Amino acid sequence: MKKKKKITKKKKGYNELSKKEKQLYVIKYVIITIVLSIALYFLTTFITRKVMDVIMKRNETVKVHDLFENTEKSKSISVSKFIQNFNENLKENSIDYQVSGEYERKNGVYCYVLDSKKQIKICLEPVSQLASQKTETLSLSAIFVPKDKDNDEIYELVKLLLLTNNDSFKDKELDKIMENLNNEELMTEKDGVKTSIFYQERGLEVSKRITEDEVSYRIGRIMK
Repeated sequence: MKKKKKITKKKKGYNELSKKEKQLYVIKYVIITIVLSIALYFLTTFITRKVMDVIMKRNETVKVHDLFENTEKSKSISVSKFIQNFNENLKENSIDYQVSGEYERKNGVYCYVLDSKKQIKICLEPVSQLASQKTETLSLSAIFVPKDKDNDEIYELVKLLLLTNNDSFKDKELDKIMENLNNEELMTEKDGVKTSIFYQERGLEVSKRITEDEVSYRIGRIMK
């Protein structure tokens, strides 16, 4: 048997095309051009948006940085001077507690027991651990109390602690801060621990933390 020869069609040049074939060719070319143009448009738009996102993020970072820089700062105070001021405020408000005597020091934090029966304690954290409380600058003060003892007495202690951190607070402002800290609707919960909003005012950052058996009110001092 004779093998059949493969017939290969030679592609026609444009001039060799019929009128109908030329029309189809032009239509095909136009469609491809339109598709490519649309694809190029979306690609350009995507790249532009990505570039703008980067620029906006940089601008937001600058704004956040500026905001932090413009936040009011706390004046430096030594741990010993803070204790002295807090004790004076306690005395002036006829509250029978004093920060004195023995303390527990763990990881550089001073913890004093204000009431052994009620298990109320105050902890003071310096910026860094130095030779003594007279030379250490206070960074954070906090009151710890059992969950079932979190009451009006503790609120008054926290308000005095706030006032000792910044004596410009008015009574109404202190009450408002306490109201925000104790608003459970504004709290977030993770792993069984509830945390209040972080209330930032006059160089201070205040928050409340509730664990399974303990409540703490923390007042951080925003330093330079």
